[in-house]
Amino acid sequence: THTHTHTPPELRFRGLHSFSSKVVYAHLQEDEGRESLLAMAEIVRSVFEANGLPPTDTREFEPHLTLAKVSKATRRDVRLIDSSAYAEHCETDFGTETVKGLELLSMTEPIDEDGYYHCFQRHLFSDL
Repeated sequence: THTHTHTPPELRFRGLHSFSSKVVYAHLQEDEGRESLLAMAEIVRSVFEANGLPPTDTREFEPHLTLAKVSKATRRDVRLIDSSAYAEHCETDFGTETVKGLELLSMTEPIDEDGYYHCFQRHLFSDL
């Protein structure tokens, strides 16, 4: 774990959306916090590419806060999330979250014993 002195971005979430009715997420407001997060993502992507690690996902980065996800492993009888289940919250303000740091997580390593992705590296922010 490394600590860096930067002002942590504040992210504001409002409204619910879905990815193909398989993931329901809170939408990240388009503001300075979102721009900071997008800039960090681009730096990470550039450093990876410069070191011979091209992206494996060609989709545009869509920062979001996942609230529900249909998992192939856990619920074979539920394949899609009906939008009527969350329709009344499509304009709900979900508040602000301060980014405390960045983690480099593995999607291929075994899940840790606490159920979290394996973390290769963690960088924490501390406010100026």
